Amino acid sequence: MSRLFNVEVFNQSIGGVSTSAPTYVSGTEFNALLGSAEKLKVQIIVDAIAAASTTVSVIFEYNNAVQDNTWATGTTASVAVAAIADLPASGFMTLSAPADLAAYGRFRVSANQNATVRIIVCGWSG
Repeated sequence: MSRLFNVEVFNQSIGGVSTSAPTYVSGTEFNALLGSAEKLKVQIIVDAIAAASTTVSVIFEYNNAVQDNTWATGTTASVAVAAIADLPASGFMTLSAPADLAAYGRFRVSANQNATVRIIVCGWSG
């Protein structure tokens, strides 16, 4: 199995609230790239939080069409940070074809408190 790419697809400070947290998505310029691999190893890094007990949730979504309204929900992961002293905190998720992947992919990110989040993806094929 050979590595195709290693790329940061999300690097943003996001707003969060305990209920009805807003969601953010990775850049559309990465959608086709994320769909080009047979396996993705994803690292979620929380660099900063505004308050203790912050949880960042990441959902991988996939799609075979270019329309933005046809995304299917894939694997979900979260990173819980109990205190600012625990930063940076990270978690991993693994996605593989055919269960989790399609022609296009993206990440949907939310948090229960304000946080700075990075998502780095390594794509494999073969």
